[in-house]
Amino acid sequence: MFLATTALSEFWNKNEEILFLGNWCRRGSRRAEWEGLEYKVLTSPWDDRDRFYEATRYVDGLYERLLRNLAEYLNAVNGQSYSHRYWRIVLGPWLLHFLHQFYDRYSHLLDAFRLDPHLQTLVPELQSFLGITDAKALASVTINDGDATDYYNLQICSQILSGMGKKFPTRVPEALGQCKPAASDNEHFAFGTVGRWALHQAYEKIGRALLRLGCQGIVFCHMMGGSAVPLKAVPKLWRKGIRIVPFKLHVERPLSVWNPEFDSKRKGLATLPSQDEFERIFVQFLPNNFPTRYLECFPSWRTRVLQHCHFPAAILSAVGWYYDEEFKLFAAEAVEKKSTRLLAAQHGGGYGQLRYVPHERHEVKLADRFMVWGWANGEDRSVQNLPNPILSARYGRQFRKSPESDSVLFVSDENPRYVYRLQTSQIATQMEAYIEWKLRFLAAVPSMLRKQIMMRPHPAVIDHPCTLQERIGCKWPEVRWDEQHDFVKLLERTRVAVIDYCGGPLLEALAANVPTLAFWDPKRWEVRDEAQPYFDDLRKVGILWDSPEAAAAKLAVVYDTVESWWASEATQDARQRFADRYALTHPDWVEPWSQALLTPSHKTRPAKAGQIG
Repeated sequence: MFLATTALSEFWNKNEEILFLGNWCRRGSRRAEWEGLEYKVLTSPWDDRDRFYEATRYVDGLYERLLRNLAEYLNAVNGQSYSHRYWRIVLGPWLLHFLHQFYDRYSHLLDAFRLDPHLQTLVPELQSFLGITDAKALASVTINDGDATDYYNLQICSQILSGMGKKFPTRVPEALGQCKPAASDNEHFAFGTVGRWALHQAYEKIGRALLRLGCQGIVFCHMMGGSAVPLKAVPKLWRKGIRIVPFKLHVERPLSVWNPEFDSKRKGLATLPSQDEFERIFVQFLPNNFPTRYLECFPSWRTRVLQHCHFPAAILSAVGWYYDEEFKLFAAEAVEKKSTRLLAAQHGGGYGQLRYVPHERHEVKLADRFMVWGWANGEDRSVQNLPNPILSARYGRQFRKSPESDSVLFVSDENPRYVYRLQTSQIATQMEAYIEWKLRFLAAVPSMLRKQIMMRPHPAVIDHPCTLQERIGCKWPEVRWDEQHDFVKLLERTRVAVIDYCGGPLLEALAANVPTLAFWDPKRWEVRDEAQPYFDDLRKVGILWDSPEAAAAKLAVVYDTVESWWASEATQDARQRFADRYALTHPDWVEPWSQALLTPSHKTRPAKAGQIG
């Protein structure tokens, strides 16, 4: 049997039966390449949930050990003594995601060779490997679909096979030059109107001027999703003594050196200690995989970023901790040089609810205070409950929706073809089962109701074996599709919202008090023990269902009299308890935020180059 590790068919042998390492090998846009072949698709290792959570515990421990070892190594080669927290902020996002990806591919390959120890495959020549510049470049080449995504995963699989001692014929990729990802560049803010853009620019200039003058204020950057601070609230915060301004770090010229230099510094990465086979393989190929921004480019990049920096009293962000490299370095340097506080804000769903959310763990560890939407339980004093600013502004008072609406809004999610990080959800090959649940729901909905359904898919377009729109359109052409209208406006004219995953839309719909039905596979979307009672309450009143057929049956029952069901005391009590816990809102959210921003943080700072903090 021949092993196909990615969708690059030039690395397949179509004359043999093929074992596809995952469904990512079958791209819908290239159906002709695989549809007529004799093949099998490897079952996801993560269908075994005990094995999945054992894997998460393993990668969590390994991440901390690797972070400590890399921090000490980078300090040594750069002649510095930065704290481990410094390197967690700068390097952590790349290490976390790449480690998860590498372990996922390793686990798939172990299973493939357990299934057939005599598998054959083709691998790329080592000199044709792609280099990665930083965390954002990694995200681009693993989340975005295309040949670069397939090639990058081919090289990861090839490295692992080599590390396992397996030798296979090599081939130079035909279109490698077209696959090379460009060096990352930070995105700019997106604004709905020219007026908002101009207002934001004005605030940024004020903020930079105040920093130059030594103002001990608070800057916020990349406040997205529910944690976005509305610009119109900035004057209110100023009147309460909170000198808060939007901030964007501007670096005039991009770095010019992005190619790895295989000198003693880079080769020395392979000398880090390891404790088992996987860690040995991971460390063995660190010289090939370690981002150039954090090694070759680091001294000149740091000098350029800090050339005109003035550090504030506090830095607030929701998503800047991941892919804005200049912002991360600015925050790390601010913490290292003075008593700047780092404030992180929750920015989406799943936090505090799902069993394994690695990005939540990352944000809690790097921040002096982590501000969440109601689920903090007091165990960690640095995690604090605060109202969600955007949901408070939208839904803190009675949300007005059209009672005459006939529309059923079906909100759906999407995940990349390849595992980007291990997390509690349906990932990679498991997306087939997730899509199947949507089809089962639509099949169970009465035909007269089906024409009222408007599908709102995730904006990402993922090249799965068959797109959701293809599958639904050929069976039920009467189902309508949202063309990326504003979600708030869609909720305003929705009779019932149907949501098939545990994420932000569920929180927003319940906070808005819009009649909502939710369903998902509880064996893939496991919730934490402390969250279980709140989800059970939703089940008791008929909001949450564990099968698509049951949810469809409930929709058929309540559709004509949905307001009476939704307004019942039991339903409203369950909805309110859940919303207060996971989508906290308050009409005057500015007051508790003001108090939190002014109050000193509780987290103890780690010593330089000492314990991980």
